[in-house]
Amino acid sequence: MSLNVVYLYMSQGSAPHSSNVDWDPNVSCAERYLRGMSSDGTFIMLSEMKRTGVVDDVKVFYESNRGSGFADWGRGIIGHVCPQIKWVYQFIKPDTVLYIRGGFRGWHGLLTEHKNKNWLMCYNANTGREKWTFWDIILWDLQKRNDLDRHGRMWYYYKKPIDESVFFCIDQPRWYNVCIGASHIHDKKGQWRAIDALIKYQEKYGRRLTAILPGYGKRGRMTSQIEDKIHKHKLSVTVTGMLSREDLNRTVFNRSNLGLFLGTHGQGDRGPIEAMATGMPLLIGSKRYHSPSVYDERVANVPNDVNDADEIATLIHKMLKKPAKREAVVSHFKNEHGFTEVCYPNLKFIFDFIRDNPKPTIEAKKELVKLCTKQDKDTKSLET
Repeated sequence: MSLNVVYLYMSQGSAPHSSNVDWDPNVSCAERYLRGMSSDGTFIMLSEMKRTGVVDDVKVFYESNRGSGFADWGRGIIGHVCPQIKWVYQFIKPDTVLYIRGGFRGWHGLLTEHKNKNWLMCYNANTGREKWTFWDIILWDLQKRNDLDRHGRMWYYYKKPIDESVFFCIDQPRWYNVCIGASHIHDKKGQWRAIDALIKYQEKYGRRLTAILPGYGKRGRMTSQIEDKIHKHKLSVTVTGMLSREDLNRTVFNRSNLGLFLGTHGQGDRGPIEAMATGMPLLIGSKRYHSPSVYDERVANVPNDVNDADEIATLIHKMLKKPAKREAVVSHFKNEHGFTEVCYPNLKFIFDFIRDNPKPTIEAKKELVKLCTKQDKDTKSLET
């Protein structure tokens, strides 16, 4: 039995149906659609699944009302940028797994039409879309769970992959006391909280910390205050703007002693996991929006109240005074999110099962839960 994957990656909005936009999959799309994809952890995972024969083919789709065409995203993966999701139908066969990143309301028709016909597997990143009832498998990284809910959806404890060829520890001088990360792309409250903590630190300890703030943009009512606060309080903050992942590794994470990821709206594990790969200890805003591996006390601290700037400043002082060793943080990362050791077998397990069980029946999902439970018991036995 063959196994093919259609990966619905992103929607920038569908072209109006009245426009009757055509799509030519043989025309190259705009270069902007290539940026970032080749070093995205899920892309690396799917390309490796194809290379090793776990799946036979992978097609990536990006719905956009701003352009169309195709792109060679490297590693044997072709990406399709189409003006409407309807163009995906022709690529869905009985042996196709629909793997969805996030999920968009405009995709409901496509997904519900293939309910009970094809496996519908999603990673929602705690966006609330995990509540949609048509999923078969929900890849869930916020809690350790492998179970079937009352809607017949299988929740699978997922290990988020990153590109370890991009993020790794470099032995070089650390220029910054802290890196101000973000957990929410639109209104970066995490960065806003970190700025307030730096102000409080300066008042409390009489020392101005050096900080770097990547990915900053005036996109929300709180982030719009950041620049004024930096100047008003004479903070030593380097604002980089948007960076490639390679630059983020070399000039931010590996130049900083401590990572502040204080966002609490929307799950943002990718930044902290990438930071862990470089050996940087973490200060995490909330356990609720991160996986257990990220807020593990061996590599991270979590405040009682993320909005208490005084408590954050105290934790920063404590962690800078006695930091976790970068080698220990990297070791923790390898044990929890190492690509070869953890993430690859974690997702391979699901695809191997689907190849043997091509229809998403309730009986198949019950069997999958049973196998996961056995696997968990075997792993615990090995650990003890």
